[in-house]
Amino acid sequence: MEEEILNLIMVHLSYLDHLRDLTEKLKKSFHKNDLESLYSFSLNRERLLKVVQTYENKILKYCSINNIKTLRNFIIEIIKEWKKESSLFLEKLKEDNKNLIEQLIKTKKDIKKDLSNIFKMNQFHGAYLTHSLKL
Repeated sequence: MEEEILNLIMVHLSYLDHLRDLTEKLKKSFHKNDLESLYSFSLNRERLLKVVQTYENKILKYCSINNIKTLRNFIIEIIKEWKKESSLFLEKLKEDNKNLIEQLIKTKKDIKKDLSNIFKMNQFHGAYLTHSLKL
C-alpha cells in the first residue's frame, strides 16, 4: 500500500508540473492574441485539472484515518510534504487564474468598446451618405 501511495504522489506531482506548463502556455497564447491556441490550451488544462483531482482523491482515500495507522512515519512525512506542496501550488494556480480572468475581462471590455465605436461610425457614415444624397 505504501508503494501505491508513493506512485500516486509521483504521478500527481508530474501532472501538477504539466498543469503549470499548460498555464504558462495559456498566458503566452493570451499575450500573442492566438485565440485558437488559447482555446486549445484552456480545454486541455481543464481536462488535466480533472485528472489531477482524480489522483488527489485517490491519495486522500489511501490516507484516510483507517489506513494512516498502518503507514510508517516516513510515508506519513512524505504525505504531509505532498499536501503542503500541493496546497502551495494550488494557491499559485488560483492566483494565476484570477489574473488571467481579469485580463480576459479587460480584453472583453476593450473589444466591446471597439465594436461599439465601429458601429457608431457606420451609423454616422450611413446618415452622412443619406443626407448628401437628398441634397
